[in-house]
Amino acid sequence: MAGRGRSGDRIEPSFSGRPARDDDAFSLDADDRVVTNRSARRGSSRPPPSQRPAPRRRREPREREGGGFFRFMRRVVYWCLVLFIWAGIGVAGLVLYYGSRMPSASTWAIPERPPNVKITAVDGSVIANRGATGGEALSLENMSPYIPEAVIAIEDRRFYSHFGVDPLGLGR
Repeated sequence: MAGRGRSGDRIEPSFSGRPARDDDAFSLDADDRVVTNRSARRGSSRPPPSQRPAPRRRREPREREGGGFFRFMRRVVYWCLVLFIWAGIGVAGLVLYYGSRMPSASTWAIPERPPNVKITAVDGSVIANRGATGGEALSLENMSPYIPEAVIAIEDRRFYSHFGVDPLGLGR
């Protein structure tokens, strides 16, 4: 080990590049030191035990009668709010995702309409026109009852069994 056999002075490192001298010494007096044990500090002025305030006791939680139900309801409301916030974040993410995948508004155009299709009854009277020329509007009383049923069967076979939005159809 280096310097074991020497009887010379010990050289301490310094910032100036020269060996440290005695006048460069750095020291702290008792007031500058951090002491964790207060009784070890000199000159501490602690009041005698008779004048010290009583130690504070930790309050034990009060148990309220019926508090279990209200605690349960508070937790239910809390987790419903958390779920609502996360659902909002998810919906906002879906809107942003599909919004970013939409074509720009400058490329939107009205598609070419198909040729006119005229729907006539057995006696030759016109029921409806479909296509570029359009036709006059008919009420349901003027139509055969099978036409609305056929349109519903083609478009949404569960039309009468859901509340306006078909979740199963959307999932498909």
